[in-house]
Order: sequence, then C-alpha cells, then structure tokens
Amino acid sequence: MKGVDSMAMPEGSTLYELIQTGITHTHASVGVLVRLRKELSLVKDIPVLIAIDQYNSWFTFSEYEEPVTVRSCRPIRARELSTICLYTCIPFEHVLL
Repeated sequence: MKGVDSMAMPEGSTLYELIQTGITHTHASVGVLVRLRKELSLVKDIPVLIAIDQYNSWFTFSEYEEPVTVRSCRPIRARELSTICLYTCIPFEHVLL
C-alpha cells in the first residue's frame, strides 16, 4: 500500500509534535524519523547529539526475512532497513564512539 507509511505535518510544527506523531501513528514512524533527521541536520548554532544503542547490530542481519520462494527466505541485513540507512549517512568525523 503506497503512502501508508507517511502523513502530512502542518507547517510550523515543533519537533515535539513531530515526535508525538511518530509515537501516536506508528505506520508513519519511519517517515517521522526521516523528517526528524532532516530537521536536525539544519541546526547549526548548537551541537546535536543522537544517541544510538546497540550500534553494532547495524552490521549484522536483522530479524526480518524476505520470501524468495514458497519454501525459502533471504535474511535481510540491517543496513538494508530504512532507519539504519538514514543514520549511516552521517559523516564519520561527526560520530562520537
């Protein structure tokens, strides 16, 4: 179902309202993360910290599988997931390990 994972946000919405939308409407949570990442990338006056737990799990397989045939599935690598791709594009010099 195309478009089911997105929804419109009113112009001038705060980051708090954006996050509340992702919590309330879980079907749009990935879209909210994309928008949040975009908004935070525009902040230049103060440093922004994005703390991510279990960072090492990004370099393994996820819990998800993709059906290949009726009897077999292909494991999906974590880096293939939208949320992981969204945050791996951060330049490494800005990453604090």
